[in-house]
Amino acid sequence: MKTSKEKFLLTAILLTFVGVLLVGVVIVAGIIFLNEKTIVVPDDKPTIQDAVDVAEPGDIILVKASGSPYLENVIIDKDDIKLIGTKVEPILDGAGSGIGIDIDGQSGVLVQNFIIQNYDQGISLVDSDTTMFKGNTVTLTSEEAINIEGSDSNVFKKNSVTNNESEGIKLTDSDTNKFEGNTVALNEDEGIQLEDSNSNMLKKNIVTGNREGIKLITAENNVFKGNTLNENTSESIQLEDNSNTNVFKGNTVTLGAAEGIQIEDSNSNTFIRNTLTQNREGFSLEDSNGNTFKGNTVTLSENEGIKTEDSDGNLYKGNTVNVNGAEGILFSADSTGNDVFFNRAFGNVDDDIFDGDTNNFKGNKCDNSNKPNICN
Repeated sequence: MKTSKEKFLLTAILLTFVGVLLVGVVIVAGIIFLNEKTIVVPDDKPTIQDAVDVAEPGDIILVKASGSPYLENVIIDKDDIKLIGTKVEPILDGAGSGIGIDIDGQSGVLVQNFIIQNYDQGISLVDSDTTMFKGNTVTLTSEEAINIEGSDSNVFKKNSVTNNESEGIKLTDSDTNKFEGNTVALNEDEGIQLEDSNSNMLKKNIVTGNREGIKLITAENNVFKGNTLNENTSESIQLEDNSNTNVFKGNTVTLGAAEGIQIEDSNSNTFIRNTLTQNREGFSLEDSNGNTFKGNTVTLSENEGIKTEDSDGNLYKGNTVNVNGAEGILFSADSTGNDVFFNRAFGNVDDDIFDGDTNNFKGNKCDNSNKPNICN
């Protein structure tokens, strides 16, 4: 059994050890802090590129609006650079050519609070990972506003991408990126396009007034959750060329001049609790198999609420399909083996449910159908 003196000595030794350890942590943190410097533009350097050229990984480049417009093409060729505009965003202006911010082969870069305008491309991200773009406005570009190629695990948050002559945001061969709270509007081509890009997350974005809202080409395992799409002049959401196993949940699609959601040659996708209102058609499937539609609401379409052509083995369960301008739920000839369970379809101009081939119906509530025993 230890004496009081021994206990006192042991406690003193432990406290000394903890104290030395804490001092070491403070010293290391201080070294790291001292190695991270802040360069202010235009106070320390007249241009953003000058600041990037002298910066080292981990440095902060703070850009004041007082130097705007910055007529330059910024190339970030170092990792972990933090390029931050002041609260009143500084303007980068390309006078109609070049790339506003060009990042190729870097990681850990932050770009925040800039207006980027009048370039060929506003932001180009190539073979670059774990970057973040936050609170930027990209506008008036002649090509893609934001072009992402071969780049993974990047974050785009609360950016505004508007009034560009081509795509708003274009991903190619880029995976596990996250887009949240962005506004993508009034672009002449697709608002957001994913091609050969997988496992990306798009959440709570507003996509409005583009030609097509969101387009997937051979893109798989992406998740679209809580996005709002309205007044796009072609398809609001389009999947094509084996865009498989994607998930669309809780999105709102309204006032589209074409299909709300069009699925072509794409399989095993899941659509849960989406709301489609006042589009030319609600859902449109063609040559697409094994997709799942659960708990969606489709109303006030100009034509069909849900149209299925040459597609087999899809599941439609618990959907509400009311007051559409043609059939509520339509299966054309050569669509077989689809399961249509516990849906509600009322007040559609033509049949609430029309079966043009041999499909499986159970527990559906509707007023009229082209075959007996479909409506219960």
